[in-house]
Amino acid sequence: IWRVISPLQATCNALVRIRYIFRSVNQVHSLMISQPENKTTISEEALQLKGDISFSNVGLRYSADRPAVYSGLTLDITKGEIVVVTGASGSGKSSLLKLIMGLYPPQMGAVRIDGIDIRQRDPVALRRNISYVPQTPELFHGSIEQNLRMCKPDASLDDLRSALHLSGALPAIDKLEQGLSYFIGDYRSEQLSSNLVYQLTLARAYLRDSSILLVDEMPPSLIQHTTGDLFRSYCKEKRKKKTIIFVTDRKEDILRADKLVYLT
Repeated sequence: IWRVISPLQATCNALVRIRYIFRSVNQVHSLMISQPENKTTISEEALQLKGDISFSNVGLRYSADRPAVYSGLTLDITKGEIVVVTGASGSGKSSLLKLIMGLYPPQMGAVRIDGIDIRQRDPVALRRNISYVPQTPELFHGSIEQNLRMCKPDASLDDLRSALHLSGALPAIDKLEQGLSYFIGDYRSEQLSSNLVYQLTLARAYLRDSSILLVDEMPPSLIQHTTGDLFRSYCKEKRKKKTIIFVTDRKEDILRADKLVYLT
């Protein structure tokens, strides 16, 4: 009986793995047949955004069986303004930033940058002209320097160190034995603290130096740290020059903004 049951048990265990294999194959197949996002748009000129953003009667719903996140959202943001987005958990603060990036398509209304609906622009070119720091950052398999250069391949060493300084990550990077050559990504990124991973993502946003900067909610341990102080100094320096939108519920930061967007 033991000789019969053991192979059957091994077969049953293998069936679970086989199911995951087929699921992965289907995901790869769906990815391969997907149409690329970049396409010919109304303008073939190199995209250079000024920073004016407007939401016109925007409606967003994640799925048909879920309530609407936004219904008739209208908002105007002028170039150079510092805008704070706040509200209750699940009110759509992160979604607002993703709509500007074109990561979420609105079901109604339009999101316009410099007066043009973002759906009429090449999404790849659009995102190259917007600096974005997500709430859950991701690093790629490679060195710290390679991760930073993905946003600006021609950046000098001084540019890299300046961006790391602004993010508050430079002291931690200098302590690493290999410095900027330290290899991260995949399982190696788990060796870095979550704060340092966020700081590296913030450094990439500074390095890109685009006309629009979107920063999702910063971890509390950083917003009250040197990183938060440096970010506030950066906002003060770039006021009237760069459109900065960031998510926070800190009263101190809300009072310093030019405009407040409160979502319920």
